[in-house]
Amino acid sequence: QLLAQAKAADTDSQRQLALAWSGWRLAREQLWLAGSAMLDAAEADAPGPKLAQARAAVAALADPALHAAQQLVDSFAQLTRERHLSAVTAIRVWAAVNLILLALLAVGVAEPLARLVRRQYRRLADQTTELERLALVAERTSNLVMISDAAGRISWVNQAFSRISGHSEQAAQGQDPLQLLFGAGSPADALATAKLRAAMAGGASLRQQIAIKPLQGPVVWLDLDSQPLRGADGQAKGFVHVGLDVTERRQALLDARVAAIAFDSQEAMMITDAAQHIVKVNPAFTRITGYGAGEALGRRPGELLQSGRQGEAFYARMLQALSEQHHWQGEIWNRRKNGEIFPEWLSITAVCDEQGTARHYVAVFSDITQKKQAEQAIHDLAFYDPLTELPNRRLLHDRLQQTMAASARHGSEAALLFLDLDHFKVLNDSKGHDYGDLLLIEVARRLRDSVRANDTVARHGGDEFVVVLDGLGADPALAARQAAQVAEKVREAISQPYRLKEHVHHSSPSIGVCLFSGHEVDADELLRRADGAMYLAKKGGRNAVRFYDAAQPAATPTEVGRRD
Repeated sequence: QLLAQAKAADTDSQRQLALAWSGWRLAREQLWLAGSAMLDAAEADAPGPKLAQARAAVAALADPALHAAQQLVDSFAQLTRERHLSAVTAIRVWAAVNLILLALLAVGVAEPLARLVRRQYRRLADQTTELERLALVAERTSNLVMISDAAGRISWVNQAFSRISGHSEQAAQGQDPLQLLFGAGSPADALATAKLRAAMAGGASLRQQIAIKPLQGPVVWLDLDSQPLRGADGQAKGFVHVGLDVTERRQALLDARVAAIAFDSQEAMMITDAAQHIVKVNPAFTRITGYGAGEALGRRPGELLQSGRQGEAFYARMLQALSEQHHWQGEIWNRRKNGEIFPEWLSITAVCDEQGTARHYVAVFSDITQKKQAEQAIHDLAFYDPLTELPNRRLLHDRLQQTMAASARHGSEAALLFLDLDHFKVLNDSKGHDYGDLLLIEVARRLRDSVRANDTVARHGGDEFVVVLDGLGADPALAARQAAQVAEKVREAISQPYRLKEHVHHSSPSIGVCLFSGHEVDADELLRRADGAMYLAKKGGRNAVRFYDAAQPAATPTEVGRRD
């Protein structure tokens, strides 16, 4: 078919093949005639002048015939490449022509000529074997291999090309690889594609990492080595492109960069081995704990940081969670290098191998001291009086409810003391509110010192204070005596002189007491009863203690409102 097409001579390769075929036919006919003459001389006569002349003629025609055969093979190979035949097909055509030639030359040739022919055969056979091996390697390699012709069109691809790109060999034939594969869309991809196009146009070598967009699936990154295929004249006749899939390698490098940036974050990070020896810490670890990397590496976290506030049960639960779930997080107290104990939020993750065995632990923690302080400040604002630091009215109601519940549960008595400072308004009006504030602060301190630690002292508002006495026993009479003793102790403590800056101030309280047990009445009613008793103490001359008595007339709201 190739010879028939060569008659048209519409391309350089076809014309070269026609000329090579004509040369080969002429050389073959001359060699055939000389060989036949040598055989006739050998049969007609013993070795003599005619046989010697015939042998010389065969020897003289052998090299031109081999040269003509070589040109024919080269022309076949060139034309088969242009017709998109595989490299193995071209090699087989080449080997077949040479074997035919060698078979013709081997008939009746003398010993020197036979040795020459054998050497030529071995050389060609070795070349054929080597080329077949190279063709097989190119076909079976896991790297993408693609050959393009002088026009930049794909002429041959291997199996890995189809596997990586998703395009079959038939679909790729004759396509522009730059349009078929390259250019995933980003500016960097466009620049890489432009570089490859320039290299192919100039016949220059190029190696770069470039993204390809497969027929299906995500982008694949190739380490692409593009080399020109040059002819005898040194001009580029095409390109061979070999691409190594480096997608996973690039992702691993990217992950490593991300991990390095994350490791340098503001949160402290610590990595330990399976035996919990520290192998790496970041700068934030040093900033928060005070320990440098040299001091921490090789040591266990517990040796450096353990505060002693968490017991063995706490750490046992942590280790159990790491063993079962490979993760633990929570609030923990640790110790800095200077001995300061601080709260932190800690998250520990186990890094496991394919069998699920923990090989490393990654701990990330942050100092939450300011967060805890802010939470405490918010709590204090909600439940404590900012001036005296006593529970405010909101927390007083909660504590009173708890005391009522405990009283009901244990069948015991409790008492509520409602206290108001006598003539407090006079101090404010004469000296100013800063003096009044100093007096309230000192009254709060004296109240705390006058009662038990489990009793509640609260500021009800203004110059009013409330004391809740819990656990006074089951006997109401005994409970009344105990409440009276505490109330008298409080009255005496508050009646002592006060040093307010350069001024000595005398004050006294009026105290109302209400006994209760359980939930006989609600908290608001208890406060009203104690308040009414306090007003009776103030009405009776101040600086006194009065108990609530249901038989006595209650104070009117207007009277209760007049405190001073």
